[in-house]
Amino acid sequence: MKATAVLCFLLAIPLGAEELPADARKAWGKAGKTVEDILELEDLRPGLPESRLFGRDQKDLDEDIAVLLDDVTVALRISGLSTAREGYVELEEREAQRREELRKIREKVALAPKDVSVLEFYRKDRAALQAEADAVEQEIDNIQQLKEELVKDMVKTAQTAGVKVDREQMQFLLSSVSGSDLLDLGAVFQNVRDLHGMLEGLVRENPEDPQIARRYYGMHVVLLRALVGAHDEVVARIDDRYLPRIDELEEENTALQKETDRLIRFAEEAQLEILRSSQDTQRVTAEALDLYHEHLEGVRDRVYETRKELQQRVDVAWNAYQTIRIAATLAEEMTQAVQDLQTLRSLDVPDLVPLQDEAIQQKFRELSEQLKE
Repeated sequence: MKATAVLCFLLAIPLGAEELPADARKAWGKAGKTVEDILELEDLRPGLPESRLFGRDQKDLDEDIAVLLDDVTVALRISGLSTAREGYVELEEREAQRREELRKIREKVALAPKDVSVLEFYRKDRAALQAEADAVEQEIDNIQQLKEELVKDMVKTAQTAGVKVDREQMQFLLSSVSGSDLLDLGAVFQNVRDLHGMLEGLVRENPEDPQIARRYYGMHVVLLRALVGAHDEVVARIDDRYLPRIDELEEENTALQKETDRLIRFAEEAQLEILRSSQDTQRVTAEALDLYHEHLEGVRDRVYETRKELQQRVDVAWNAYQTIRIAATLAEEMTQAVQDLQTLRSLDVPDLVPLQDEAIQQKFRELSEQLKE
């Protein structure tokens, strides 16, 4: 059976919702054809030299496959968590807009006259402006309630997907710059697990055709490779973007602390209150930066360790894909592969730092926004 026929057959398999969840269906709809394209490229590998000056070689093949694997990884991020997180971000943006609007109205209230003459019909008096401010405050309260309900829903969705997280941890994930990476990683884990189960079932349903079975197992290997790629992306972002930015902010804050200490030594009494307030803020910033640095390193190390375990499974699975010739052997290998992947079914959130201090929590949020820039 040709590769395109295999793919059409795979997509046409009737599967109940309990066998393949909606998110996995969507992910496979986006990634299935690309997975098949990768396998077709791999079939060309034996006929290509490892390297040569002119013409196509295995290095060119690897580059093409790497691009396709990135596409598969992106497709596998589909999840209810992703949609909910986007909704949460939209609510936060709307809340920020309303808070800015409230600030401007309050300024107008402070400057507005208590009463407005008939000739100044175009102006609003203090009561009218205060009513506007009250309405915006109520809208902000409503947005906060929606955010709270959305967080609860996200916790339920995450737990269903195998991500062990409670409400406080979810709130932390939403405020931390690495949180979106972990949620995306959880989505990829979930979809690979669900699609793996589908492929295993298809292998068992076609024991009489080793070539089709080998093809399905190849798809399983590609999905695992995409999962490894998702881990690599998280590690790279932390090492190349987040941690260097934290280091920069720490240097800036340390320099500012030294400058504040110098100013305090020579300041007049009237200036000391402002400087000491700045000193307290800088101290909180330093503590938050230390905690953030520790948190990001913990995430990176945890993801990296999982990635190493996954790579070992990919190597073994790839070796099996290249050597399997009969369906019976394939079925045995697939059974072992199921057991291996089940050990990775649960994506534990790295140990999170409890943030009891409101000032520290606020500083974490501010730092997250800076790291996203």
